[in-house]
Amino acid sequence: MLPVAPRQAVADGAAADIPLLVGVTRDEVRVFQMIGGDSFRPEDETALYTEMRRAGVTEPEKLLDAYRSRIADSGDLSALRGVFLTDALYRIPATRLARAQAGAGGRAYHYLLVDEPCGPAMGAFHGADLLHVFDSPSLVGAWAAFAATGSPG
Repeated sequence: MLPVAPRQAVADGAAADIPLLVGVTRDEVRVFQMIGGDSFRPEDETALYTEMRRAGVTEPEKLLDAYRSRIADSGDLSALRGVFLTDALYRIPATRLARAQAGAGGRAYHYLLVDEPCGPAMGAFHGADLLHVFDSPSLVGAWAAFAATGSPG
């Protein structure tokens, strides 16, 4: 049991003396969308709006319009849900954690991986960054530098 939520602990300065490296991939949820198939797809836009409201989005219609401008198949509710969940579950929490660390006086580094190691169908899926750890000299170098010095360089 954690006595304090991790982001709150970081915001309170619990890790201010520990450099933080936070990374996400552009299409975190894509692999889960593919695995889920039809069961991942919302029944309709209303169902997606409801899910977005439960997550704290006050104007889901506007957010969905913004997502539509970002993806090729703007009518695919499964793809729209995937983009939303990527932001809600991964990108926004990662950004908030890095900001909390910086706000508490600590150092934080944040990256967004956009490479598509298995092609555009899977995109930059959850865990795709790990495929680069031992195969990409620049990423390996940055992670090794961070582990050794607290700075990715």
